[in-house]
Amino acid sequence: MTDVERLAVLFADESKSIRAKSDTPRISYEARADDATVFETDSLEEFLSSDIFKTKRIVSIKLSLAQYSTDKRLSLSLSHGNSDYQNGASIQGNDSNWVNSIYTRLKESIDACQPQSSLLLKWRRPIEFLTAVGIGRLYIWVLDIAFSFVPFAPIENPPNWVLAMRNFFQDNPFFFSLFDYILGLPLGWLASSAIINRAERLWPSIEFQIGPPHTYLEKRRRLLLLSIFTLGIAPLTVSIIYDLIK
Repeated sequence: MTDVERLAVLFADESKSIRAKSDTPRISYEARADDATVFETDSLEEFLSSDIFKTKRIVSIKLSLAQYSTDKRLSLSLSHGNSDYQNGASIQGNDSNWVNSIYTRLKESIDACQPQSSLLLKWRRPIEFLTAVGIGRLYIWVLDIAFSFVPFAPIENPPNWVLAMRNFFQDNPFFFSLFDYILGLPLGWLASSAIINRAERLWPSIEFQIGPPHTYLEKRRRLLLLSIFTLGIAPLTVSIIYDLIK
């Protein structure tokens, strides 16, 4: 059973429960696609078997239940992405026992949904730092090539500190490589932050994987990002480590 099915079944079960004790409650299941198509029904079976889940990219789900004679209201709104104001649940009622009971069951159903998990979300700062170092090194490499075509006259009678620094780096190539990477770090940090911020959007807090697989945009882009990391960033990181320890 998918997360959406489990939540929809909870609403259906609660509708049956309170219907037996009083008048028939009003229940609504709504799904909205990215092309503004909306499907709404009061039947659980029609909702779960709707063609909108088979052919469209779902961007929001809304479930609602209301029984006016007992003043019981329950609603749940879920929106694909990282929006805060478009996601939420509401429980209203004069019966505190009912409110507490439905709150517990709804929370258990939501907690049972699989959370987003990735190395990028868990290790953002280290990955951002390594990416900044790599991009900064690329900038320095490009600048080295550019300046190689520009003739520079040697400095006559350089200061002693310049001579000391030159001799130090000649005798200690490790520190020369380290200085090279540190020099490029500020150049790569802005680009790295922009890239990581954009990459984080591929793991939205709420992600609907409902419908045809080709509509799972974030999932497809994550696979592309993994390919880029495997073919580009990982070898670059190994090269950086090698440069520092050789």
